[in-house]
Amino acid sequence: LAINLDPRLSEIRLKSEALQESAVAAGTLPDPKLKLGLMNFPTDTFDRDQEPMTQIQVGVVQMFPSGDTLQLKSDRMVVNARGETARALAQQRNVMQQVRMNWLDVYYWQHAAEVVAKNRGLFKQLVKVTESLYAVGRRKQQDVLRAELELGLLDDREAQVNTMVEMTRANLAKLIGQQAAYRPLTPEFPPLSNIPTPEVSQQRLSQHPLLEFEQARVDASQKDVAIARQAYKPAWLLDVTYGFRDGFNPDGSDRADFLSAMVMMEMPHYTGKRQDKNQSANKIKQQASLYAREERVRELKKAREPKKA
Repeated sequence: LAINLDPRLSEIRLKSEALQESAVAAGTLPDPKLKLGLMNFPTDTFDRDQEPMTQIQVGVVQMFPSGDTLQLKSDRMVVNARGETARALAQQRNVMQQVRMNWLDVYYWQHAAEVVAKNRGLFKQLVKVTESLYAVGRRKQQDVLRAELELGLLDDREAQVNTMVEMTRANLAKLIGQQAAYRPLTPEFPPLSNIPTPEVSQQRLSQHPLLEFEQARVDASQKDVAIARQAYKPAWLLDVTYGFRDGFNPDGSDRADFLSAMVMMEMPHYTGKRQDKNQSANKIKQQASLYAREERVRELKKAREPKKA
């Protein structure tokens, strides 16, 4: 119930799906551009067949990013999606842990309330017995006052325990809903199974989803470094244009149409202030992600250390 109701988990899963879709888009060439225009159009008569170089042009322009930039960007999106999938698994386990801890709190305080209620009946009987003995002179008034005091303290304890029962039920209701949280508890404590030993737990540490998430961030930063490296290579632009001409040549034949093709490319020349700086920045981010992963490893190891009595 908590997993199905957790909005954070749904958010992370949808983000992972979005990144997977974006990976396909990131690896695709940019949309080509359609080019329409007039060339060498006479302004005295605006007659298309007056001058031999007058053209109506239709062209297509296609950009080709430098090197393997497209593939690397797509790979980075895939890696990020893998990281979000791992984070979703971590969130799911976190939700399960929260439910279990809150359920244990409810279980404890519910049974504590039953114990207090049972003891309250015994103390009420004790007060009556003490009063009877006092009436026949076998107990002092001080004994009666002490028994009534103990009963009063137990009443206060009962009120505190009932408050904790409601608080823990409310906390559980935040995770699984009001109706489910107030269902009767199982009469017996459920058996615990599949509890790994500390040694096995340490062995499984490398498979923790939070570490997989941090590793995905490291891999993504490596892709960013590779993408920055591609900026040293030229990007290409292809321009293909068809020119329509009207009119006739001096010999009476139709004027031929023109087909033009042009290739342009970037010239990474001033690399010191752009490409070098971008690559340096991405290398720093990669190192930072490695430190973040190491910090996560330490946190998880510390969380799994046995508590000292």
